[in-house]
Amino acid sequence: MNLYPGDTIDVGVTRTPGTAAPEPAAAPRLDPSASTVTQVRLDAAFFADAERVRALVAHWSRDELYTLGNALVGEGDRRINGELVEVLRALFVEGEESPTAKVEFVTDPNYDEGVFWSEDTVYLHYADGTVTPFSDFTQEDEEGADPEYAALDERFRDLLADYSRADWPSHGDHLVVDLTTGEFDRSGKWSLT
Repeated sequence: MNLYPGDTIDVGVTRTPGTAAPEPAAAPRLDPSASTVTQVRLDAAFFADAERVRALVAHWSRDELYTLGNALVGEGDRRINGELVEVLRALFVEGEESPTAKVEFVTDPNYDEGVFWSEDTVYLHYADGTVTPFSDFTQEDEEGADPEYAALDERFRDLLADYSRADWPSHGDHLVVDLTTGEFDRSGKWSLT
């Protein structure tokens, strides 16, 4: 064992044992809660290539894959409520003389996949306390259907189905969405307010 620094021993040279070389510094650990860490932004288009994603996660365990998948699905589900409120406001509040305060949905048990919120049985609650059924999502003018409104209608139907899948209703449930506060109130009875 060579107690002296250097690769070789020089004959005739007296050396004193040196201090051991310092250990390399440990790699810094990133603390995601630290304010000094820059948030990494990922480009969704990068992940659109399934082969690229498989190559990136090839060394992950199945549990790690499911953990990430559940986090992503949970984040997607979390965003449904806000997007649905935005579309409902665009359909029933913006530009209306008497804007709708709340929108109520009931369940439809006739889907092959189970019970969903009905896109065809919708009740509008106005600020003055009146409630009216609403079923005309086609909104046409003299020139035919309004394409902007049709796009909102399609987005509404997709979001309502996604909301049903994210939080399955039971047959007979009622869902009231407050368009002022953005709150969702789900119960098993008709809401009169």
